[in-house]
Amino acid sequence: MFALPHEMHEAGVRRYGFHGLSYEYIASVLPDVDTKAAHGRTVVLHLGNGASMCALQAGRSVASTMGFTAVDGLPMGTRTGNLDPGVVLYLMDERGMDARAIEKLLYQQSGLLGVSGIASDMRTLLASTESRAKLAVDLFVYRITRELGSLAAALGGLDAIVFHGRRWRELGRDPRTHLQGRRVAGRGPGRGVESVGRPAHQHGCEPRGCLDDPDQRGTDDRAPHRTAAGALMERYQ
Repeated sequence: MFALPHEMHEAGVRRYGFHGLSYEYIASVLPDVDTKAAHGRTVVLHLGNGASMCALQAGRSVASTMGFTAVDGLPMGTRTGNLDPGVVLYLMDERGMDARAIEKLLYQQSGLLGVSGIASDMRTLLASTESRAKLAVDLFVYRITRELGSLAAALGGLDAIVFHGRRWRELGRDPRTHLQGRRVAGRGPGRGVESVGRPAHQHGCEPRGCLDDPDQRGTDDRAPHRTAAGALMERYQ
């Protein structure tokens, strides 16, 4: 929930989370891939043009990077991700922007596209020699690792990480390299990331190996977690 007056929470202004079908799919197939991950503390990364992360405890969501709308959390192809609400007030007061102009900025002109000034496509940014393209990629990776720590804390530890979607493959690098040397919930870097059906190599410490589903089966980027406010959320996909 948000730290707003309780009547706003009761009226539906609360954290919902999105990519529900994606996480539901992962939770359904994970027992066939890794039973410990399925019954333990797992963070799933849905990395498409829309990106989010979800903490699963025994297959049930306990925390998500997305909130009231699908613009929250990680920076995405054209969406800002997490943003200080004070920035919105500044844009209204100092720049004279109205709600529709701010909506366009947050959803269509920001994220990887806004930071790089080049494109929202990860492949284009990786192929570019422009410094802002590198900055956009580095920011995306940094935010993933920072959110990973937050979700691991919500779980009280971490047993597995699941990469889901095409964007991490477009990085062209093993995701293990981005976690190398980092400590999550008091633990050092863990097992690597492998494809479905192939056990990850054991490095001797957790978190465990991960499910790799680049085809995003079961994914509907427009689908929020099932809530009464689902109809309202459709506008903000």
